[in-house]
Amino acid sequence: MADASSFHTLKWFRAYRARGADVLLVSLEPPRAELSGETRFLRPRTRLRPLNYLSALSRVKALVSEFGPELINAHMATGYGLLAALASRNEKIVVSLWGPDILQSPWKSPLHRKALHFVFARAHLIQTDARLADRILIEDFGVPEEKVFFMPYGLGPDLLERPLGEFISGPPWRLITHRKLEPIYAPRAVLEALSQLKARNVRFTMTFASGGSLERSIREEMASRGIPGEVTGWLPEQELYNRLADSHIFISASLSDTTPVSLLEAMALGAFPVVSDLPANAEWVSDGLNGLLFNPTCPQELARKLEECFGRPELIRRARELNRAQVRQRACWDRDFDRFMEKVACLPPVPLRLSKRHRVLPWSYLR
Repeated sequence: MADASSFHTLKWFRAYRARGADVLLVSLEPPRAELSGETRFLRPRTRLRPLNYLSALSRVKALVSEFGPELINAHMATGYGLLAALASRNEKIVVSLWGPDILQSPWKSPLHRKALHFVFARAHLIQTDARLADRILIEDFGVPEEKVFFMPYGLGPDLLERPLGEFISGPPWRLITHRKLEPIYAPRAVLEALSQLKARNVRFTMTFASGGSLERSIREEMASRGIPGEVTGWLPEQELYNRLADSHIFISASLSDTTPVSLLEAMALGAFPVVSDLPANAEWVSDGLNGLLFNPTCPQELARKLEECFGRPELIRRARELNRAQVRQRACWDRDFDRFMEKVACLPPVPLRLSKRHRVLPWSYLR
């Protein structure tokens, strides 16, 4: 059960199928083209998104009864996870967390927090993509450690085995981000930092290789500030990878994150990461060793960090090899999915109970 319009869902669906599983994909979002013939699309009956899941409950119960799954894998605890917890009979439930589940939803309201507690109690396994999320589950929600499974949304052989291109130092320096153009990824802070570099006559080009609700305004602001580069909108996968491989620096100014796949992609393809100083990013980037960290609410700091990169091309050159080796070791999707399937095969018949929570952890710039 997942958002069928998401590439992440396609990745999971293909992984299950490749291992011989009989998969029924249930989604309240219209499926992407690759999943159009594979999805039971449950058209929402209300315009209020939080109520869409509850309004689909009877239809999901009927599908569970009809299909008879051994396992229900729900992606995003606050939506599909809740739906799975309510619809399941005796099926085992695996909840795969996405960033907002654990970093934002608990603070929306007491009701959201109670819903998460209910879902985590009903789940047989909770899959995370950041050690930060493990800590929050264990220390803040009282989830038993044995019930938590860490597995980043890693990369396939098309990226892990792709050779790095030749490194040719700037200027001009080629900068890129493919984070969504949404407020949580602070693209305007990036523009402000780039304006400061432009005022200091630094030679660079910037590519926003994504789309989102801010796409038009970012394109207009980029033009009005005279910042060299482009806003491409969403790109085909291979074109995006080619642009990442051709870039010197990858920027992410996210205000909240678990492990972003965009960061892993950039590291695999040789783009030097300059990213928010969030705990999940620090799991992959050591400041001054294989990337640089900055406060995403401070454009001046981002500008300083970028200038530091430009003055240290050898840092970028060395980091390319370090990052490549790291993602090969820690973010191999096929290997990790096999580990996941082994774990799922050994799940207990009854979910382990939650214990009392210990403390609340600060973890993002949204609080």
